[in-house]
Amino acid sequence: MRKLLKCLLIGLLLVATIANLGTDLKQGRGALLIVLAGLALAPRVWRWLSGRSSTTKRKLFWGLLGLTVVIELTVLLTMPTSVFHDPFRVRYQASLLASGHFDWGTSDYFYRYPNNAVNAVLLAGPLWVGRLVGFNDATTLGALGFVMTNALILACAALARRLAKDRAAAVLVVAWFLISPVTYTNFLQVPYSDLPSILAVAVILLAWPAHQERPQWSQLIVLGGAVLVGQLIKPNLIVLAPAVLLTWCLVKFRRQLLAPVTTVLVALALTLPVKQALLTAGHYQANARYRLPATSWIYMSYLPATGGQYNSRVVQQEEALPNLATRQRFVQSALVNQVKELGVGGLFQQWATKLVNLIDERHVPIEYRAGPQRAPAWYLAHAKLAGVLQTFLLQVGWLTLFALTLRQVIYLRFTSATTVRPPGGLGGRLRGLRGPLVGGGGSVWFGSAPVLIRARQPADGAPIQWRRGTVASLLVAVSRHRRGAGPVNQPPQA
Repeated sequence: MRKLLKCLLIGLLLVATIANLGTDLKQGRGALLIVLAGLALAPRVWRWLSGRSSTTKRKLFWGLLGLTVVIELTVLLTMPTSVFHDPFRVRYQASLLASGHFDWGTSDYFYRYPNNAVNAVLLAGPLWVGRLVGFNDATTLGALGFVMTNALILACAALARRLAKDRAAAVLVVAWFLISPVTYTNFLQVPYSDLPSILAVAVILLAWPAHQERPQWSQLIVLGGAVLVGQLIKPNLIVLAPAVLLTWCLVKFRRQLLAPVTTVLVALALTLPVKQALLTAGHYQANARYRLPATSWIYMSYLPATGGQYNSRVVQQEEALPNLATRQRFVQSALVNQVKELGVGGLFQQWATKLVNLIDERHVPIEYRAGPQRAPAWYLAHAKLAGVLQTFLLQVGWLTLFALTLRQVIYLRFTSATTVRPPGGLGGRLRGLRGPLVGGGGSVWFGSAPVLIRARQPADGAPIQWRRGTVASLLVAVSRHRRGAGPVNQPPQA
């Protein structure tokens, strides 16, 4: 089973790497050359950085974070962006709610997509508070994006430092966010459901009380709160349920997981009543006339014409039907016929297409953004070059992330003879599938996309001292959102 999982992980990472090379071979070759050079230099960079003093690492961390903040503020103040589609509708409805206008009937959008009705109610709170202190909605939304973006950076940096037991890992995380265009585009300027849901996952990993038989109540409260808020904003975080249950099944000593697993499941269960309470507070009432069946999304995922993504033609066909029951029968019949039409080969091809769409991150900065409302003259004069540079940097960032992980997994695949099993079932079965890599100074590294977990082997032959973070690897692997993987890369010592 471990060998099968290793091969599966290698295959997924290869697909991710190829998908992010793109169709522009000239630009893709340039990005690939930079990434290959980075792979060759990675061990030396890590040794140099980890060998710096704590004061130097601290200065590097805050210096890079400060530079990131300066760029963020410059973008917010000089290049406000226009948004469209879902974020625009949520913002507009939240603005109405913050003003005391509880009219949901201006369009049928929220009747068809009730999940975003919850987001509109949640967003109305900050907008209302902003108006109390004299901010307009644009300023409040900019401040919200700024706070959540930097909270995500700090959360990922804290997680990396905890897992690696070295501030150098946090420095690398901040450096990744510094060069990534996503930081200054979708995350900063479009604080839609993606950013808060990724932040919720990061907080969940931080709050998860690994290796604690008696976790603190404060940890459990933060854990439960992050799960609840994340599930309200992005319902597909329900994948946390199978993640924690699988964790429970794989470990031998389950007592220490009883509290956190129970907390996660209870928080997920509380989502339904809390969601209904929020919709009631916002005076929202469902309208079955426009409701789409859940199977509609499954049907759209098997349509090659749109790559398995949202298909407006299908939605229009369903809206023409008189009621929900008729739509359900239509979708059920259409789904069966579509699967038969695709056949076995077509199914695998469709799944591969959806996988590529999932892990191709090059398009993220332009999603929901129609362009700047205004911009400095120097930017407008070089807007085309800036767009090319943005795409290139995004390619380099994601290719580096995937390539480092792929390098680690492949190397460990051929060094499995040196495997040192960590204590407990989860570490042995999950992190063991990535295998250990013995590095300088008696360190044993366990690769896990996108983090590496290190154990220290004392020189005198004493038992290995295992670091915290046993469950983090599984939670990241199972609950990774489409734009959610945190950029933590730590190359092993040569």
